[in-house]
Amino acid sequence: DRRLRLLKYVFLMGFIYLILSGGYDYFFGSHVEIYKGSSLSFAFLKMKKYMVIMVPLVLPRFFCKYACPQKAMYNIIHRFIPSLVIHRDREKCVSCGRCDRECSMDIEVSKKEKICGQDCISCFNCVDGETCPSKIDALSLRFMGRKVDVRRFSMGVLIIYFIGTYTELFTRQGIKIDIEQEEMTAMKKLMRVLVIVVMVVFSGSAVADDGEDRMERYEEMLEKKYPYVEVDGKHYDMEYEMKDLGNFILLEVEVEDNFFKRGEIYLKDEVERVVDRAAMDVKEDFEKSVRVVAQYEDKNILSKKY
Repeated sequence: DRRLRLLKYVFLMGFIYLILSGGYDYFFGSHVEIYKGSSLSFAFLKMKKYMVIMVPLVLPRFFCKYACPQKAMYNIIHRFIPSLVIHRDREKCVSCGRCDRECSMDIEVSKKEKICGQDCISCFNCVDGETCPSKIDALSLRFMGRKVDVRRFSMGVLIIYFIGTYTELFTRQGIKIDIEQEEMTAMKKLMRVLVIVVMVVFSGSAVADDGEDRMERYEEMLEKKYPYVEVDGKHYDMEYEMKDLGNFILLEVEVEDNFFKRGEIYLKDEVERVVDRAAMDVKEDFEKSVRVVAQYEDKNILSKKY
């Protein structure tokens, strides 16, 4: 996989050659004209729709990983100008690997201290506050060295992009495009709709809750952060299950291992000590009261409200 990802740098060199030899304007000219610069690049253009739309159904992010020359250029730029960085705090990270599983580009986030370029497409799934719970806060997004809010930053960039594109394409100072007036009017309307959709989607996502999926991710986090209690030198593993019952969160804790009667009182005390911290984490992050029921061998050893 690592060697195959080098292919996009080959495509990048080819397009740089076409741009320089043909005198094309990459930033303000037509990219289609660049693709028409040679039979190979035109064939690449024809294949691009399949690499972007069809192939990813079998191989996710195929074009971004292996064939996108722009991604190759961004990797090079970010290597020398690290303006946007995903930072991982090694002291806070519990190495649960959830960020690795969420990464659509298969980047091993949990093994890196900083991610800048390196095939990152800035989807920010790993730093959305739920993949890596806000209580742990091991991953953060930094722009020009300053920590920024992911949703606000993303919304700001998209709005600037759409406004800039609209201004450049549809004002007298912009590029003169040889299309019919009706098509121009339709494109203007489409751009306005896109700006509104982006604002609505991101404003809604700022308060949206993933529901059960968020609960499952939080359960995994609790099992990593509070995995067991120890009594008389013996470990008792703890499993967590959360249920949103409307006005409060029910946190069920299952304690597993051999049970010694002489350690029953101490086991309850240790479970309560650990569960207290877990319940306060849940209460703070979900902003709801919490009820805990802890069981050992189908017997309740703790029932408590927070």
